[in-house]
Parts: sequence; structure tokens; C-alpha cells
Amino acid sequence: MKNKKLYDKLGGNLEDVHMRNKKQYTGDYLSLYDYLGCAAGGALGQKIAFEATKNNINIKVKTIKNPGYEGKIQMYPEDFLIECTKKQLL
Repeated sequence: MKNKKLYDKLGGNLEDVHMRNKKQYTGDYLSLYDYLGCAAGGALGQKIAFEATKNNINIKVKTIKNPGYEGKIQMYPEDFLIECTKKQLL
């Protein structure tokens, strides 16, 4: 098991081990549209959603209605989106 020492130290509480290894993001949550300044498209949206899920990032969902789009959008911590840019995912 990964992190066996930490797991034992925490008395076998897997949730504590998971939270200790989860990077905490702060700051504003942004949609890809807000971050990029234009529509990201489905393929890029799926790629970022996959990366967020893989890294246990909390994704917020918001429903919007405007002349250009009506539906649900996903929002990510800005620092996570910055990391995605550095990794050349965006």
C-alpha cells in the first residue's frame, strides 16, 4: 500500500491519508471560458475534466443561460488552471 507509514501513523484512517495527499487549492473558481477568454470546446473541456478528476480536484457545476449558451458549465480552481497551462494542457 502506498503511504503505509502515514496510514499506520494516522491509525489506519484512509480518509486522513487521502486528504493529506490531496493538494489544496485556494482562490476563485473559473470556467474554461472565463480563464481562456473564449469557448474551449468539448474536447478540451473533457481533457481538463479528466485531469481534474485524476488529481481529485473539486469541480463546481453552475447552470448558465445567455444568448450564446444555455446549460451546465464546470468550474475549476484558478491555480489548477494555471498548472494546466504550465503542463501545456491549455
